[in-house]
Amino acid sequence: MEGFEGKKEKVLKMSQAEGFRKGAYAGIFSTIGVMAANHYSTFFKTKLSVSAKTAIALSPALGVYSFTAEMLMYNAGKDPFSYGIYPDGHEKDQPVVQKVDRLKWYHSAANFAYNKPLILIGSIGIPTISAVYWNQNRAGHEHLNLSHRILNTRVLGQFSFLAIILSVMFFRDYMDHKGGLFVENEEGAIVREHEPFE
Repeated sequence: MEGFEGKKEKVLKMSQAEGFRKGAYAGIFSTIGVMAANHYSTFFKTKLSVSAKTAIALSPALGVYSFTAEMLMYNAGKDPFSYGIYPDGHEKDQPVVQKVDRLKWYHSAANFAYNKPLILIGSIGIPTISAVYWNQNRAGHEHLNLSHRILNTRVLGQFSFLAIILSVMFFRDYMDHKGGLFVENEEGAIVREHEPFE
């Protein structure tokens, strides 16, 4: 779709506003969660520093803001009319069409895994390794010193990360073999397409 003057600024403004809105919601819930954990969990209250607690509270808000703004910029950049973005002076000449995504959530999830496997691997692998390290510091592992805990985390983490990589790559290869991405054609039917999103 051809661009027009002012399109970039309008898309950016809309993306930032929506990102801030959803990021604020995520920040409220994460902050409440941190406050509750600090009140009810002795481990959380005594073992984590103020900076770590602050990071836990802020990270979901930043993550949701970044993801929301990036996805909206991508989608609105491809099809701005569906989001009510028109050239100056033409807003009244164009009917505002509400974007209705007929793809189900599992189609979108499969497309995300197909298009961005590295992001998916990282988003699953990093929390998995963190959970392994946290488990090594739970009760029952007091006989292990720090170096042994780190070594165990490395071994188990590498095994887990490798399993995640193989699973994601196998799934992507399976999707590619079956036809690629789930897309909606002009008639509104869901079809398969090998070309990745631009």
